[in-house]
Amino acid sequence: MSYDFLIDFTNYIIIYPIKWYNFLKRIINKVTFYYNIMIIPKNILEKSHHIYKEIISILEKHEIITNIIENGDIIILYLKSKKYNQLFTCWLKFIVLRACIDLFEEVKCKEIFSEDFYIVIGNYKIGFDNNRDYDLIITLNTKTSERFLTYSYNYYNFCEEIKNSQYLQKYLKQV
Repeated sequence: MSYDFLIDFTNYIIIYPIKWYNFLKRIINKVTFYYNIMIIPKNILEKSHHIYKEIISILEKHEIITNIIENGDIIILYLKSKKYNQLFTCWLKFIVLRACIDLFEEVKCKEIFSEDFYIVIGNYKIGFDNNRDYDLIITLNTKTSERFLTYSYNYYNFCEEIKNSQYLQKYLKQV
């Protein structure tokens, strides 16, 4: 995964959170994924065609989409590999990684598409699965304890919450 793709992909989510949310709800929830193929019924694009085009252009720019075929009532997108189908289910990982890169000097992480993906800042672990022993857990649901942060489709507020996390203060970039 390239840094340029991370920036372009997350920029779209950050700048257009309502468009992104609508894309997930109106399109992705109705798409069929099969290995490295996305099958999209054309009728679901009626109200969101411009959003679809914007996101597809980002994926094409970074050569994640290798081919697009329009066939009758469906559009078939061929992705570079099966893992890229996960872009639309693990997008929160991309946002958190971007926030950490923006905020901290040294950020380490596992392969973003791995199931046990986490981010390491110093000796502090940020993860997404509350069944593991992470110092901070990121979720889209309501936070249930101090260890949880909730992403509410506002990147800048989310970055502030990460900055204000008591464990991460010493790792902040000196700006």
